[in-house]
Amino acid sequence: MITYILSGFVYTGYTTPSEWAQESITILSLNSLLTESLMENEKYQDPITREEFTELALGIYIKAKGTSLEEIDDTHPFLDTSNPNIGRAYNLGIIRGISNRRFAPKKEITRQEIATILWRQINMMGITTEPHKTADFSDMFRVSKWAKEAISFCWQEGLMTGIGNNRIAPSENTTREQAMVLLANAGKKYGWLNPYKTTKDFETLENGYLIPNKTDLLIRMNEATKLHLQLITDPYGPKEHLPSDMEEILATLRINKISENVVLKLKQKIQDSWHEAYNAPVLENSYIIDLDDGRRVELRCDKGIDISIYTPLFHDNASRAINAAKFEQLSNGYYVPKESTLFVQSDDERGIRLNILTHSSATGVDIHNQIHQMLDILKMNEIPQETIMEIERKVSSSWNHIENKPGKIEITYRELPSGDRLVYSSDSYMQIKIFHMDL
Repeated sequence: MITYILSGFVYTGYTTPSEWAQESITILSLNSLLTESLMENEKYQDPITREEFTELALGIYIKAKGTSLEEIDDTHPFLDTSNPNIGRAYNLGIIRGISNRRFAPKKEITRQEIATILWRQINMMGITTEPHKTADFSDMFRVSKWAKEAISFCWQEGLMTGIGNNRIAPSENTTREQAMVLLANAGKKYGWLNPYKTTKDFETLENGYLIPNKTDLLIRMNEATKLHLQLITDPYGPKEHLPSDMEEILATLRINKISENVVLKLKQKIQDSWHEAYNAPVLENSYIIDLDDGRRVELRCDKGIDISIYTPLFHDNASRAINAAKFEQLSNGYYVPKESTLFVQSDDERGIRLNILTHSSATGVDIHNQIHQMLDILKMNEIPQETIMEIERKVSSSWNHIENKPGKIEITYRELPSGDRLVYSSDSYMQIKIFHMDL
């Protein structure tokens, strides 16, 4: 899975690369050259493997040649890898194995191996790769015979410099971010990569979010309901434009500091939901990703793409302190508020342990307060947190922003650890019932 990012912010994936590497990572990402595995769990400073560098180098070749992976033979003689991209790079002549039958994909690649791969790749682009002279590193005597020309050429072209004390350290490893900088520099030098965009291509909304200066997307925001940015493809537009529209939406997410890992998940979900008959993505249910900062990204696809960034309306409920003195306990063990603007009742003869409704006439601050109270009642009664958060999420996601009321939520059942059943639904007003399952 391959995608890109934009510049204009400090990269915010699972880890932060070194400052000197951020621009190069941006360039590679914009050109669809970074995979999710290269950005996982704080590994930018980890050594890059032979397999990982090969895939990056292959991606550069594909980008420069304007070809596709499918056009390249992926068979190979290696017994220790089933990665088809290894086969493609092998058949192109970009890489070789450590023996006739072994590639050692997980082995950390050395600096002289990197130089040799890059050297071969540049030569395949029709660029003369014979160096004018041998590099004058103090440890050139340590460079393997098969790598001397490659090291000298990369040094001559300014692609590979020493590590200090005029040393090239041919047998040492390279971190992921160092490899990304090397390949980005080569891509810029030889014109293989597209120049990356900056915030100049975007304008700033009142809430600080960035949107494209020129776009055919439908764009909405509503700070009153915590909807920070909604990006929608034209539902009546040509379906063949959807792939490029998707990339524009994802690019906008990236410029707004949505991490690459989140963007990759959204892109994969869109691709997985693609409906051939409609030539468009179709999702039965919303796809939601909670961000670490409390915001939420929601994807909806109904023959188009609709992605929203927002802070849930009732996000603070999980951390709200519940004042137990304001509750009283019913004979069935459930707690209800002593005073409330909600409609709250219990009827054990009918099996209704607890019935909570907001008033359909309530609007604005009143309806917000009632839903906060409703969620507090659930918390006071020790309803599982995942169930409370599910209800909060659906209320926020389905909110009617025009009428500022709860939107449509179909009747949903959840079994409780106590053996009771919780049922919730919404349509202008919100209702939650807890039934005794024995009746």
